[in-house]
Amino acid sequence: MVCSSEVENVIKYTKTPTYLKHLTRSNEEIILICGQKPKSVNINSDDDSNEDITVNNELDLTGSPLTLDLSKEDSVCSDIIDPINWWTADEAKHYPINLQHARKYLNLLYRSKGSDNSGDATKKYFCLCDGKNEGKVVIIGSCKNDTLFSRTLVYDYGCLSSLDQTIKVDSMKKKHMSNANCSTAEIDNNVCGLYSIFGKDLSNAHVSTNSEMIGSVLIDAQWKNCEVDIPQYKSELQLKMQLIAGHTQSLMQKFWNNIVILHYLIDIKLKNKATFLENDMYWIEYKSFTKLTQLITEILNEPTFKHSNTVKDRASTSLSYLITSIAEIKEETIFDKLWRLLISCKEVSDLKDCFSIIFEDIAQNNTSRLLIPDDDQTNIAHIITSLYSGKMAVPNITENQALELLIELGIEKLRRDYVFIINYFHFMPKDTFSEKWNEGLASKDTIESFQPKKSLFKPTMEHLRIARSTMCSQSSMINLSECVLKLNKLAQLHISLEFLLMMEQFCALNKPVSYYPLCSSVFERCFDLKSCIQSAAHLKSNPLCQISIPVNYEDVKLDNIHTLMWRLEMKSKHRSSEVTTVFLLSDESILPPTVCNRDMLEVQSDSKSVFVLEMVTYTQYKRP
Repeated sequence: MVCSSEVENVIKYTKTPTYLKHLTRSNEEIILICGQKPKSVNINSDDDSNEDITVNNELDLTGSPLTLDLSKEDSVCSDIIDPINWWTADEAKHYPINLQHARKYLNLLYRSKGSDNSGDATKKYFCLCDGKNEGKVVIIGSCKNDTLFSRTLVYDYGCLSSLDQTIKVDSMKKKHMSNANCSTAEIDNNVCGLYSIFGKDLSNAHVSTNSEMIGSVLIDAQWKNCEVDIPQYKSELQLKMQLIAGHTQSLMQKFWNNIVILHYLIDIKLKNKATFLENDMYWIEYKSFTKLTQLITEILNEPTFKHSNTVKDRASTSLSYLITSIAEIKEETIFDKLWRLLISCKEVSDLKDCFSIIFEDIAQNNTSRLLIPDDDQTNIAHIITSLYSGKMAVPNITENQALELLIELGIEKLRRDYVFIINYFHFMPKDTFSEKWNEGLASKDTIESFQPKKSLFKPTMEHLRIARSTMCSQSSMINLSECVLKLNKLAQLHISLEFLLMMEQFCALNKPVSYYPLCSSVFERCFDLKSCIQSAAHLKSNPLCQISIPVNYEDVKLDNIHTLMWRLEMKSKHRSSEVTTVFLLSDESILPPTVCNRDMLEVQSDSKSVFVLEMVTYTQYKRP
């Protein structure tokens, strides 16, 4: 244990810390009392809080030490994975106070509150302690209001061998009966566990796109029977997936790069002052204007490539294969060609000139070699078809309009890529998908699978006599707020597909009975404006995405799961009193390093070791 010198003042926190949430499974507001950062730490000093403690006195909140004995019997945690932090960076700055100071603080608190039953007076108070007492108490708490008085003690058992008798279920039951001081009390059990199929729980991790882990697949389970393993029946399971948006090792990295580019372009448009497109996007090979004009000529004159025999049987095609081979499977269109070219412009002026060259070339050619989808409603498609038909003169667009055309082009290109994947596997009904995509948009887009067409229109002199329309150089060609909304929807689509890819790669699912319903559940949660995926901009600064969907026991193979955390809650009532005992076992200590210094602990040599906490809450209800 980390020993702190006695502090004169305390610090109040109103946010419930992670380690208390794991113990109480509650999000109710509390007040946490911690100490100030000590000026010096003396490891070998004796502390006057090392005193004998019993639970007979109501004001004695610390309890007695637990006697541990060993046995080579089955244990709760059968496997572990690499160490992870259960506490946050802010919680690592929670400094403990000694037990005597904490008890004194709580006693004075309730004496001073008197009959005050408003505001903070009725909340639960917890004190973080240093554990330097006979019972190794690390947290004490108390609550007093018009209806009840409760006191809570949390004991730190340290790191035990997985074979330790203390963490046998029967031993835990006996300990609860001792806490309740009644051998015949009826026990209400509640068991929950967090298990890893792949990776670690990244909830409190500092993640980035270069993190070691790309994400995780976890199982969060709850059941009533006092059993160690997840029971096949009468258990509630949640498939909890976490991923880092834009991770460099993701198979969908190239799709995410396009979202990043679009976010950058929209940001330029919003600021309305940038003249350079070149940025630190390492995956783009920026080209000179001479090279750009050469490539424009090649693209506009290259023959259209027709794919043949590249699509495998849909039943045997995996999502990962389709994502990595989409360029060979999906028919290339104008959006793919022009987007690939125009994002390599260094300056906005180059972009404007490139569009002018494209429009001039199209207006002078009699036939189109660019595939334009039948259902396309974008400005650039309208300009191109109007130029082919002779209904529009070659527009002299501004730099601002060129930037708008590129934004619209990128959004439509990426949308069609995602739609192709979704329609290929029938992840969602088209009507449902279309409704969600068009939600909040003034202009409605279609999401049907399109067959690109080749325009064969040859304008005649009669057509050319028709008065041709022109464009206003001062007008805006796009609704920027709608573009931002569409970009956010694209980010939601991207994360949905990332989750499905992770589910395919790391979950042993019973396809197709379980796979496709789960896919629909993923889209319903991700492709929603009220979801945790707030925006593409939010994902850049907060790349960790999490989702939980209910699953059945038979949906997922649970043979090789690793236990991250296991919690047993036992509750007994007798007349107007109630006693609750919680045992929490975890692969790493949930306590912050200011309380539990792992380097100073006597960690078991057994690789299958666990950290154990016991929380006991005594509640006395006031009789009416």
